[in-house]
Amino acid sequence: MTGGPVIGDGMPLQTTLIFTLPRSERNRSVETVTRPWAPGSDAAPIDRIPVELLSIIMILAVPQFDFASPDWDFLPKLERSMSDILDLTAVSRRWRQVAENTPQLWSCLHVRAHESKIEEYFMKTWMSRSRAVPLSVSFDGDTEEPDSECFNLLRGNLHRCKHLQLDAPAHMISSLMSGSFPHLETVRLLNRYKEQTLALKDLSLSSAAPGIRLVYLQGISSDFNTKSFNWWCVTELILEATGLALMPSMTVIAECTNLHILRLTFNKLTEEDAKPYFDDNDGPRPRCEKLHTLEVKAPDSYLDFSVFIWWLFLPALRRLKLYGCFVLYPCLLEMIPRDGCLLEELVIDHDAPDPFTTEEEHLLTFFKSLPDLRTLEIIGGIPDAFRTDIAKRLTFKPGRPRNDYLLPKVESMKIWGLGGWASYWDIQKMLESRSKIGAEAPATRLKCATITSRGYSQKHRWDLKADGHIIHDGWHIQYGFLPFVPTCEPRSPGDEDEVVHSTLAVTPSPPPEIDADLLD
Repeated sequence: MTGGPVIGDGMPLQTTLIFTLPRSERNRSVETVTRPWAPGSDAAPIDRIPVELLSIIMILAVPQFDFASPDWDFLPKLERSMSDILDLTAVSRRWRQVAENTPQLWSCLHVRAHESKIEEYFMKTWMSRSRAVPLSVSFDGDTEEPDSECFNLLRGNLHRCKHLQLDAPAHMISSLMSGSFPHLETVRLLNRYKEQTLALKDLSLSSAAPGIRLVYLQGISSDFNTKSFNWWCVTELILEATGLALMPSMTVIAECTNLHILRLTFNKLTEEDAKPYFDDNDGPRPRCEKLHTLEVKAPDSYLDFSVFIWWLFLPALRRLKLYGCFVLYPCLLEMIPRDGCLLEELVIDHDAPDPFTTEEEHLLTFFKSLPDLRTLEIIGGIPDAFRTDIAKRLTFKPGRPRNDYLLPKVESMKIWGLGGWASYWDIQKMLESRSKIGAEAPATRLKCATITSRGYSQKHRWDLKADGHIIHDGWHIQYGFLPFVPTCEPRSPGDEDEVVHSTLAVTPSPPPEIDADLLD
């Protein structure tokens, strides 16, 4: 076995970490670490690579991670890459020397702080070998004791952090966030326990972290210190809180005058929580003139959360995602033309007893205000509003002018929960025509789509695949133990037909009026 770092009982660090890996990875790593070294033998070709080139190869061989992504869901991969770095040090003595003298390899680490000598040595090794390179650290503080060796190691190296995630109890986070952070660009403070809240009372990083760009706060309190960060530097803000923290959250948003991305989650917002905000006529009203992405989640909220969207000034908005309890139509319809925002992506996940809108005229007007939209998702909320006229305006017809189409640039569409007012053939013809459009056509080709519909007698689901293939599934709705049997054969609706509930067969035959070219 090659030489390398050891821990208390003389066991090499590489071998110790191997036993935490899956069996397949463990076998591979054991073979690597235990490969014999033959002193005095001629250098293998792999050991003749110039030092500078070998160092670059090692850096490129380790996966790179986007630490500015909204979710650090790559943490397991980060742990795997850390084990891969140890494998590089076990190839040969020369490789170990090159790896240990390449500080960029050791600048990213994920630590689970608990009473473990292995974890402490592991953290010390990474910290020392990274030298003066700025650190990217994810720290899980699963202990109530703030004086552990891992905790103290992190505290002593916070000034080196470029990206920092603290997933720990609120009191531990508060005790860590002090001092100077000259390299800090990304900070995630995730309050681990719901029964605690994050106030950051004594924190003031206005001058201590001049380069901060992304702030993610989870579980903040109603008395949260709104002066804790230099908010005008922040370009991406992620807030997750209960309704009790509505007021400080809105104050923080108003201070973030250079926001590009805003993601909000408010759980169980009550009328009592919102009343102080609506009663405060002199309170902050944000003007997010650079904001291009807005996501709002408001599960189990008492009111239409779109009232918070409506008064934001969002002229640069391109992506809007709304999840939760919404009655959105009037506020959104006023906001879009008022601000002149050219939405390219719209997601509405509607979960409320009242619909998004019930009138086809309203939905038609809403779609007309979205000429640049490329991605549309509406999950519920429009069962009675999506009717024949809208389906026809979405259908491609040669010779039709561009301004006569709804959503002429849409490439991806997901609409769930239609009520059957648009018939089987309305939707089928729309998907077939929009999936076969050429590059010179006035409308854009639809690349993928999922649509579900439920009428009085049947349920339908269409899936348009990337290759243009349409998969349709249909079911009769059963009453008691017998399926409902339609009384008429399906036919293609004419342009002058009145809108009626669809009574089509589950697997309809194409009517003679359908253009044969559309069915090839």
